[in-house]
Amino acid sequence: MRLRRLARGILPVALLVAACFAGCGTDATLGPEDAGNPLDGTTADTATTDAAPEGSTGDARVTDATGDAADALAPTRAPFGLDTRPPNPTCKAPVRPAPPSPASVQLRPTFSGITLDSPMVLTQIPGDNSRIFIAQREGTVVSFAATNPTSKTVVATMPGPVDVVAEGGLLGMAFHPKFAQNGFVYFSYTSGTDTTDMQSVIIRMKSTDNGLSFGTPVTILGPFNQPYPNHNGGDLHFGPDGYLYASFGDGGGGGDPLGNGQKTTGYFSKILRLDVDSAFPYAIPDGNPFKAGGGEPTTFAYGFRNPYRFSIDPVSGNVWVGDVGENDWEEIDQVVAGGNYGWNTREGAHCFPPGTPTCRTTGLIDPWLEYSHTVGYCVLGGPVYRGSKMPGQVGRLFAADCATTAVHSYAIDPITGLPNDLEVDDSAPRPYYVGFGEDNAHEIYLLGMNSTVYALEESAGTPPSLPFPDLLSKTGCFDPTDPKKPVPALIPYAPNSPFWSDGADKERYFALPDGETITVKPDGDFDFPIGSVLIKQFRVDQKLVETRLFVRHVDGDWGGYTYEWNDAQTDATLLPSNKTKTLSAGKSWYFPSRGECMTCHTQASGRSLGLEIGQLNGDFVYPSTNRISNQLATLDKLALFAPPLQSPATLPAIPSPFGSAPMDARARAYLHTNCSHCHRPTGPGGGAMDFRYTTTFSGTRTCNIAPDRGDLGVPGARLLVPGSPLTSLLSLRLRTTGPGRMPPIGTKVTDTRGAQLVDDWIRGVTTCPP
Repeated sequence: MRLRRLARGILPVALLVAACFAGCGTDATLGPEDAGNPLDGTTADTATTDAAPEGSTGDARVTDATGDAADALAPTRAPFGLDTRPPNPTCKAPVRPAPPSPASVQLRPTFSGITLDSPMVLTQIPGDNSRIFIAQREGTVVSFAATNPTSKTVVATMPGPVDVVAEGGLLGMAFHPKFAQNGFVYFSYTSGTDTTDMQSVIIRMKSTDNGLSFGTPVTILGPFNQPYPNHNGGDLHFGPDGYLYASFGDGGGGGDPLGNGQKTTGYFSKILRLDVDSAFPYAIPDGNPFKAGGGEPTTFAYGFRNPYRFSIDPVSGNVWVGDVGENDWEEIDQVVAGGNYGWNTREGAHCFPPGTPTCRTTGLIDPWLEYSHTVGYCVLGGPVYRGSKMPGQVGRLFAADCATTAVHSYAIDPITGLPNDLEVDDSAPRPYYVGFGEDNAHEIYLLGMNSTVYALEESAGTPPSLPFPDLLSKTGCFDPTDPKKPVPALIPYAPNSPFWSDGADKERYFALPDGETITVKPDGDFDFPIGSVLIKQFRVDQKLVETRLFVRHVDGDWGGYTYEWNDAQTDATLLPSNKTKTLSAGKSWYFPSRGECMTCHTQASGRSLGLEIGQLNGDFVYPSTNRISNQLATLDKLALFAPPLQSPATLPAIPSPFGSAPMDARARAYLHTNCSHCHRPTGPGGGAMDFRYTTTFSGTRTCNIAPDRGDLGVPGARLLVPGSPLTSLLSLRLRTTGPGRMPPIGTKVTDTRGAQLVDDWIRGVTTCPP
């Protein structure tokens, strides 16, 4: 008799689409399920009664060790699914793969003796190498000793409220080159309290005590209104010419709805250049293209979407901009006075909107380098390296991608004449980065959204003592003679609300090092010990296609690795990068790159998605015992938590999106799983949306809110229009299969069941909450 396969339902990509329309580059099939916080108000009983009907596809909740239904009687209800914790002699996190070159770059956490709060800019006073200054997003500046600091001092606070909604905050800081004589420092930030009153402004402060404190704020430029809370730019640098350069984006929204990209007037979509010495508040430098008329006189160059971070080479004086793309392309531009870089006529070197057959190219400057959204989603422009600690990198341009968290350096290949690309941080931790910093010695740093500063240093490139397993059979997590069989150390689990993965069936496991335990964070996320391994397997038409390992390395951060199964189903091979494979019956399968794994497994969501109190507070059939039991009770019985848990009946539980819970709860569960890993406070998703289950409907910031990433050509579209799925982007984006689909990678098949759930929920919304 075949064991019944209990399915928890297919977790559609539906709302992920909606949630991530702000540019969260998420991969719909990225590893253990997406997560966030547990929910309030439902009990453990909810999760035990919400199983989808037999025959549901897309997510297998109960499988045996090979993924096939076991030959057994119907499962027996029991207090615990397992009685003892299995030993784990082999399934442990391998060392990170070998670095990509003999002289690679490592990222070393620095300034560990102090605590920072959302650092945005790192700099030093010209001529003073003894101190580091950090501008923090909420509007304060701190300083501390450049070597082994143990304390910090707040030296400046922005006047008035600093608006930190979406992409706002204190974004830029630059000391005057003649600070020793005049004591001037300049700041670019957004003022206001919400999306409705955000303004950009550049101010100057003065220090009379050599940088121990700053005051006397005066306005240099602005303030001017920001119509949307994204695409603010906000970077500031002095060039070797002595002028102050500033960047501003197109004013936000999707697709440049106000047409600022090609306007020569106004401050939007521009790099500005100001002479702050010859007059107050500034004079217009010679060489600015519109000094004599025809546009905004402070303009240096225009046609940018969001030049969030740029740099100026102190040797050549060249200006380098990382311009964040919209649907398909990121670009790096070498900027010249009067240059027009094409937005929104083009995105990168391609006509915009996507699919436009022809567009104007005359007068537009091509990107120095571009890369597609199969590689990354959010370019972060960095400096040309002119330091001494990394001799192999001198003269190379650094950049990062704040979505995939990869770090690159570029230089022109003398043979091809094209930029060559070296990914320099394959062995690095991967937090979300918000900017590069540079000290007086031109050594460079990366500032993480985790409030950590990383120093970039050249490593000897010594390979790890053991190679990373190139076959699944060598990982120690599966039987080496039959890799379809997980080792006994792997503990199976299934979330109450799983993620849609283009209809694939999935099995999930985790393994902890012997003697180690899981800590539950205050929000309910599981914090796994170093050495842990999380595993997800994907089957299409009952054949294994992919196995993913998500492991916590000895450096404390995680890494994602994907293995492709061969057609004979005898083993799976480690893939070095992303790949699309053609399957039978016209189907295809996308394998994500290692960087793309980190796009979903965000630091804000706790990395290990789907492993949290609310998601695992439900029943599961344990194949080795054929018992059906509550997962939290079982894991607690195995002493996997420290401290032990309360009774599952007292803990929150996320319902199945396709169970018997009220529609509002099911829709919120769906949003939580598919969207909240990006769209939450400190998450990488654009806009101000928050899709955690515990967030109130009002707090999601969706109801009758205008989009900041385009309307898909639907007049009057909003994120959610009460009663109207046809004008709600939460519905539209999940149904589109072209540009604008969310997530932009990893899923190409519309989940009709999920789309229907979202539509039904929207129809039931009658009014926006106050």
